[in-house]
Amino acid sequence: MSRMTGADYRRMLALLRRTPRREAAAKALCRFLPAIPFVSYGASALMLLSRRDRALLPFVGIPAAGFLFVTAVRAWINAPRPYDDWHDYAPLLPVRRGKGKSFPSRHTASAFIIALACLWLHPLFGAAMLLAAVLIGASRVLAGLHYPRDVLAAAAVSCAFGALFLLFDRVS
Repeated sequence: MSRMTGADYRRMLALLRRTPRREAAAKALCRFLPAIPFVSYGASALMLLSRRDRALLPFVGIPAAGFLFVTAVRAWINAPRPYDDWHDYAPLLPVRRGKGKSFPSRHTASAFIIALACLWLHPLFGAAMLLAAVLIGASRVLAGLHYPRDVLAAAAVSCAFGALFLLFDRVS
């Protein structure tokens, strides 16, 4: 896959900014969509805790390990974000330039590993969370916050960590 250029990002954002309503919807999606898997994950963990379910340890431990791994890789690689590569480019959301740590996307990685944890608990719940994870990854690129490689790598890392759920019995 070739790397997206500043012109590619400017064209994407021009489509999102074509009308105030479209821009507001895109911003709301980018800001609030990540809350869905995180709130669902927290509620599920609390449910498992209240039941004293043995599934709690892998349900919490595997995503935590994936999150720590992605955080360490981001810090080590410290890849620039699209808006840092093109200084005259303004992403959809306000940003702090020079932040780096674009690769892999931590929002996307977290959403995918949470989705896989939820899939391990219940297939339909997990499928809904996987859809949210895909939308979160797409929104990170559309907002100009990440390159496609950032979200694809995040999903791949999460799938590798998610494979660890196969070592445990399914809950449902």
